[in-house]
Amino acid sequence: MIRLVITFVQVTLNLEPLFKRSLTYLIKDDSDLGDELASFGRKHEFADVTWYPSQQKAVYRIDDRVSVNTSGNGLYDFFPFRPTLSAALTVVRATGLCIFLPRYIHTVMMYLIYTI
Repeated sequence: MIRLVITFVQVTLNLEPLFKRSLTYLIKDDSDLGDELASFGRKHEFADVTWYPSQQKAVYRIDDRVSVNTSGNGLYDFFPFRPTLSAALTVVRATGLCIFLPRYIHTVMMYLIYTI
């Protein structure tokens, strides 16, 4: 038996008014991280948190909309967004692979030993 399902979907797109984003990093200890996360997420539209449990720290990236008239050049000088030579990227990637590959192989081998 063959069944045919036809679905019609209507999508409406709205243009947002032009805005800038204000980006701020805040480093705090993680003693109240669980309580802080819910309220932090409600306060900021584009925010996120990076947690470093070994250092007992959390980095809060506060990222909010601001008016286009707000002073600033709108430059987000983040390293991965910069033009980088291919040779430099090759070295970085090769170094990362050299660092993590032995640990990955060890983890896979231990998994295989314990599951067989």
